[in-house]
Amino acid sequence: MIFFVLSSLEAFLFLWVVINPLWLPALHSYTNYSGNNTTVSVLIPLRNESKNVPGLIASLRNVNYEKLEFILLDDQSSDDTKSLLLQYTYGDSRFTIINGKQLPEGWNGKVHACHHLSNHSNSEVMFFIDADVRIEPTTIHHTLALMENQHASMVSGFPTYRDSKLVQFLVTMQHFVIHLHLPLFFANHTTRQATTAACGQFIAIKQATYKKIGGHEAVYNSLVEDVELGRLVKKHGERMILANITKLVSCFMYDTIQEAWEGFTKNIFIGIGRSKIGAVGLSIFYAIFYISPFLLAIYAVLNQQWMFLLPLVLTILQKGIVDIRTRTSPFYSLGMPLSAAMLIGVLWTSMYKAITGKAYVWKGRSYQ
Repeated sequence: MIFFVLSSLEAFLFLWVVINPLWLPALHSYTNYSGNNTTVSVLIPLRNESKNVPGLIASLRNVNYEKLEFILLDDQSSDDTKSLLLQYTYGDSRFTIINGKQLPEGWNGKVHACHHLSNHSNSEVMFFIDADVRIEPTTIHHTLALMENQHASMVSGFPTYRDSKLVQFLVTMQHFVIHLHLPLFFANHTTRQATTAACGQFIAIKQATYKKIGGHEAVYNSLVEDVELGRLVKKHGERMILANITKLVSCFMYDTIQEAWEGFTKNIFIGIGRSKIGAVGLSIFYAIFYISPFLLAIYAVLNQQWMFLLPLVLTILQKGIVDIRTRTSPFYSLGMPLSAAMLIGVLWTSMYKAITGKAYVWKGRSYQ
């Protein structure tokens, strides 16, 4: 009886991840844009990003939108970030390099850097991207087309990830969580703040809207400032769109599983509102639906009861369809039980640090 209930629920979840993304627009499909005179600033904070500078600048140099400037902020790096920025941007007048300021007490480091960057932009639309992000030459054009077509004031999305194989089992869960847990119709077609998701690796926002909501200064101490900005946009009655940007935007997020673990630890518990009940509930959910099918599969193999493989097949299909849509190798769907276990582990690590008052450490800075 339990087997049939589990299989039925797995089948329902599979149908949900098939249907839910119908309301997740594909950024690359928007091509018609009438306002080619719109001025654009691409704003990028960099702190100890020397390994990313060559690839980042090569990506930006290929962008073919005309009314464009790139403003890059060296956020008090201790490596060669600044000198490499000067070297790789030499001769291209579209680039401006500025120095970061001392981090004020209470501010999140990246938030303060983005705030500083915004003060140097007078463009009609600002793009905030991270140093580990690479964009295609037409990304700006497609984003402006989406904003115009959908009457959106803000657009965000999760890139396709190009990390090492072990890291991919964790980072690609970001796409899966969005497809499974976020009702995308309400996220993209209502101003309900509870149904908001955004990714700070890629945010496009109108300058007028940014000023209206108070910009990054309004979320100065947040570790999930991307989501908070999206909620503020909705709170002010304007439209925020979460899009599938994976054909046009990629990211080299983490080199090692340790970096990935630390990166997710700093915001996953905060991302669910520091809810202990929510953390326990999510852990039970993923244990039942995405780890227990693996245990059933072991039983099936040992006892040659092949029908008990069905729940695992359905979990793999769920992750697989999300991986294909987000231009991730379906290979990683085979490790869905491992991905679920890693997600639970990161969540409990994050909750433990919050409960015990231990600081989250990132880029050499500590946050509570």
